[in-house]
Amino acid sequence: VDVLVTYTPPAALVKLLTTGTWRIAAEEGAHMGVGPNEAPDPWWWSANPFDKASSGLYDDRYKFNEDGTFNIEMQGSTWLESWQGVEEGCGTPVAPHDGSNPATYSYTGDTVTVVGDGAFLGLAKVHNTGEDGNPVEDTITYNIVSVDENYLVVNINFGPGYWQFRFRDANYVAPTTDVTFAVGTSNIEVGPNGMYLGGGIFGDAQAVPMSDDDGDGIWEVTVTLNEGQAGYYIFLNSPNDGNDWGAKEQLAGLPCSDPNNYDDRILEIGRAHV
Repeated sequence: VDVLVTYTPPAALVKLLTTGTWRIAAEEGAHMGVGPNEAPDPWWWSANPFDKASSGLYDDRYKFNEDGTFNIEMQGSTWLESWQGVEEGCGTPVAPHDGSNPATYSYTGDTVTVVGDGAFLGLAKVHNTGEDGNPVEDTITYNIVSVDENYLVVNINFGPGYWQFRFRDANYVAPTTDVTFAVGTSNIEVGPNGMYLGGGIFGDAQAVPMSDDDGDGIWEVTVTLNEGQAGYYIFLNSPNDGNDWGAKEQLAGLPCSDPNNYDDRILEIGRAHV
């Protein structure tokens, strides 16, 4: 008796490859990196999700549509590199890697393939035979490492090694929690504009005004953050405007600062800073 076996993909895979919209998961841990092995571990390089120089990458949206079409929406900016004929950094997307060309996708239980001039996942330069943004027949196949309702992890062998990308459901809304930030000012004179919380995950130099209602010299503010939010920030003494970074506290060389992010403070999951 012949038995017909029909492959039924898990629900998470169906979501991914029919109605899924995804973004790079700019969260704690290795969400993007390259290494010699399929894992890849050890990493040759892995991304720092707190580096605002590459922030344009994290709002890119990768959309798998039910009709088999594939779209990239870059929200006006993305990560650019010198091979595209521009200075490295975030800027206006460069054709054909700007989401303007039609593209399609196909999948198996283990791979997803995007087809189209400028179609890609993660980084525009990476494809199955190199890192120059010019895949054979405009086709790139990625290995599906894992997928569930919230996360998609893929890797790709580009020749010398493997790139791995971790994506998050772009429609996911994280639960929030209230976090109080406080800074003592007993050893400084606070200027007429008061103290501010700013930089990094908060924005400019006047992002969040603080207060000292009881006059004890400790300025505070409570802000609502997504649970698991991490990143860098700084306290500023009387900034004149949103670009007055000269007002920030000077933490160079201190253990509470991050030399890779302007010597600012780091907000880490499960760790409080006062």
